[in-house]
Amino acid sequence: TTCARRTPKIRDSIFFLRGNIGLELPRRSNPGREIVEERGRSLAAMRFPGGSYIRRHNTVLNELFAICHNYRIGTVLEPSQLFIDLIQPSEASYRGEQNVGITPDIKINFGPGEVRIGDVKTLGDVRTASIRSVSNATRTASAAQQAVNKRQARVNGQYQRRAKTIDRQQGHPDDGSQGPVERRLNEFPPVLGLVTGPRGELSSDFVALITRVAKVGAERLEDDTPVGGARPDSFLKWRATARLGMAAQRANAQ
Repeated sequence: TTCARRTPKIRDSIFFLRGNIGLELPRRSNPGREIVEERGRSLAAMRFPGGSYIRRHNTVLNELFAICHNYRIGTVLEPSQLFIDLIQPSEASYRGEQNVGITPDIKINFGPGEVRIGDVKTLGDVRTASIRSVSNATRTASAAQQAVNKRQARVNGQYQRRAKTIDRQQGHPDDGSQGPVERRLNEFPPVLGLVTGPRGELSSDFVALITRVAKVGAERLEDDTPVGGARPDSFLKWRATARLGMAAQRANAQ
């Protein structure tokens, strides 16, 4: 990698590497440039502070997968095969060996004719304006809930735009008609925006999904869930909601 300008961020990163890791980067005589190709592989393999979004995302996604598995509901993480037959090799993008042309985070199969795909998003912080008449805790919780629902509303549109872009890249005319990738996407219900907030807030799509997961799970678990007379689906929903909320808070605190 060649850093064409020595911006403050790049300069601080170079000082960090020299001072804390002991890595000596080669210099060139022309000012304002740092050449680091020589040890590019070492830099790529280093672990830097950060990655909080990936950590939160994977924690919530894995918890959702575990809940569905416990409730005996067929679930696939990152189902890359949904669109692979429609994407030309020259247009496919890869991360390692995984095709990421269009890959939802999760596919949940409730039964024949009822398959949902979803995308997990996590919010790490919500800033609020000061309102004297409302307590800080209430104001923060309200803003966080609004934020997760606002983020949820953008998910399906992002998938639709991505499908249109891939179709155009593969030669489908931009005349308003649906290409093969967009048609395949529209065979499913709208993509679920599974958004969590920093204090365990869940988007309305997430709540609706957990309600359905709990209902199907109660039917499949039958007598395996003794709840003392309460409705099994209500108990399973409460339990799943608590697990997801705690997972989101735990990941956000790390």
